[in-house]
Amino acid sequence: SRWKISSRKRTKLGILVHQFKYEQNRHSGELLSGLVSEFINSTATLKSAELILTVPSSFKSRPFDPVSFIAERVKQRTGICWEREAFIRTRLTRPQKEVVGHESKQLNVLNDFKLVKPNDINGKRILLLDDVVASGATLDELSSLLRQAEADKIYALVLAKSVCPGRGDSSGR
Repeated sequence: SRWKISSRKRTKLGILVHQFKYEQNRHSGELLSGLVSEFINSTATLKSAELILTVPSSFKSRPFDPVSFIAERVKQRTGICWEREAFIRTRLTRPQKEVVGHESKQLNVLNDFKLVKPNDINGKRILLLDDVVASGATLDELSSLLRQAEADKIYALVLAKSVCPGRGDSSGR
């Protein structure tokens, strides 16, 4: 998404992501899953991943988890294993989209996650999957945990990036 003065302009991909994530449009989710799977299968580096891990939802009570929906289908189409709940949240935080500024976003997720089975990560090539990235603070925090668990390689793949006016992106950078 791009913000222009008082309005938002979404790319075609951004429209699909919004329909899927916020309107629970399963057809959009299937299209996105296909695009992600094709991208992974056509990219040797990503295809070499041994394990897909997903960013935990901001809301435990959310009845629909878009990232899990995508990951399940990507697993089927790429053959890469997916660990459903590799990370757990250790405390309640504000959703990142409500936090302004890169530093504030980093502090919001600092020590927010725990790796459930760190021994299962040692020496593995990890594909970290999320739906939308703004600042990258969440991916940084999760990557830090994966490095501590001695992952061999960490690849991050997101469906869309949010961009705000006058700031370049939602991070404030």
